[in-house]
Amino acid sequence: MEGILVPIGFFAVVAFCFWSFYHYKNREKDKIQNTICKAIDAGQQLNPDTIKALGIQSVSAPFSDLRKSILSICFGIAFICFAQVIPDDEATEILSGIAAFPIVLGLGYFIVYRLGLKEPN
Repeated sequence: MEGILVPIGFFAVVAFCFWSFYHYKNREKDKIQNTICKAIDAGQQLNPDTIKALGIQSVSAPFSDLRKSILSICFGIAFICFAQVIPDDEATEILSGIAAFPIVLGLGYFIVYRLGLKEPN
């Protein structure tokens, strides 16, 4: 029974971290949206400077896909390095296979970044 509690606890903590990050991020966006709705209802004019002051980005940053790509690939490489330190052969193979997911995801982000460079502004 104790042997299964550790993996369940680990995955529960990871899931909680992801949930809390997205929950608070969406909560912040809801506050900004409510502020904009109140301003529109009050009849105020919203210009681009006001929207920028609220922290809203109209277009994603040009290097966001490149940044995500680099971080994903580095995370995958770090996971492979971690897998090589474990003395068990099966664990090394399994963790290396799991590490392929962020690497492939990072390569996908890099392709999206490169394709975005060719689009005219």
